[in-house]
Amino acid sequence: MQQLWTGLLAELYRAPLTLEITQRVLEYDMRPQNHNRDAMCTVSHTNPPRQGGSQINFRLDARAAPLTCNLTQYRGGPAQSSWPLLAECRALPDLEMMVPEADVLFLFYRVDANISKSVRPAFRQSQHCRTPEMLFERRIDAALEAADAAVANIGVWYGRGAEWASTTPDRTAERYRADVRHLLGRLNGLAPQADP
Repeated sequence: MQQLWTGLLAELYRAPLTLEITQRVLEYDMRPQNHNRDAMCTVSHTNPPRQGGSQINFRLDARAAPLTCNLTQYRGGPAQSSWPLLAECRALPDLEMMVPEADVLFLFYRVDANISKSVRPAFRQSQHCRTPEMLFERRIDAALEAADAAVANIGVWYGRGAEWASTTPDRTAERYRADVRHLLGRLNGLAPQADP
């Protein structure tokens, strides 16, 4: 799903349209010096982001000259210990993309049971942020209520969190199928109904 999001971003950028991006990352400190000064604000592989959780805002405009990364805001990092949990606790999207010319907002919510190793201790200290309601149902609600287009990601890493360690593969697959059916039912409930 991350690759599909990146492909969507690249196609809109190539249109060319101005894109306002908000990115929230649980695991990494996405501070400005970790970004390449290229047109797409890519993250440098020679200076990888550190742990801490953060939010960055940037603007992409293929018509601007020169084509350089325009980071407009950075928040979070190791000094703010609440940031690794912010998106989960407040049911915020992991990625937001606003297309002002079209007045369209795309949101990307990560909806699964994957808990990154780098934030597990923080989750153990804040159990209220990792309940099934917070990690699944509430994020689905937020995505379906707020966006012009919503992408829900229940991916190949489903069931890799510590709480799944004693679960058999058959049971994990059963829970995965049930969650997918539930999510598809929620999405189908929003689909426009054809006239009889």
